[in-house]
Amino acid sequence: MPGSPQRMFRPGTLFTVTPPAGPPEIYTMVRLRLKRFGRTHSPFYRLNAIDQRSPRDGKPIEELGFFDPCNKDESKQVNLKEDRIRYWLGVGAQPSETVTDILAKAGILDKKTGKATAAE
Repeated sequence: MPGSPQRMFRPGTLFTVTPPAGPPEIYTMVRLRLKRFGRTHSPFYRLNAIDQRSPRDGKPIEELGFFDPCNKDESKQVNLKEDRIRYWLGVGAQPSETVTDILAKAGILDKKTGKATAAE
């Protein structure tokens, strides 16, 4: 039969494909991480909920705020959507180490336990 997998590939070669056992994976891990923007030596970051398999600057699921480390005014360095961040943490999204530090500084996350603090 032309085009059948047995004719196209020999068993034991690098090209044989074994179908996965069980149902296909539906759920993916969501991470809260930063996307870099800005010029050289002038970084600007957006905080995103993004699939962990996506590249650093890939398409996010949702944008949750920004972090501007070059801004001299500390009150304008961080702008976060707290309710949406709490939602994503509540459904199991894992923050990166840097995002954990930013959220702890903003009072959204308890750094020691890694859990969201109570909403005010």
